Amino acid sequence: MRTIAAAFLVAAHMLSSPAKGITLVRDGKPEAVIVLGEKATRSAQMGAFELQHHVRLITGAELPIT
Repeated sequence: MRTIAAAFLVAAHMLSSPAKGITLVRDGKPEAVIVLGEKATRSAQMGAFELQHHVRLITGAELPIT
């Protein structure tokens, strides 16, 4: 029951907070990194490479993968 109450409180907080933008690239330079765990699955790795590729296509900047 506590888990449900905690999940509800987190969801209520998220819904009541104003959305904030996340800056990935500024002035053609990366402002973020893509983080993979040490034991990332092959699909997680491919997802990271796909994200990196599409951000580079859109912005010209390459987000590093760590």
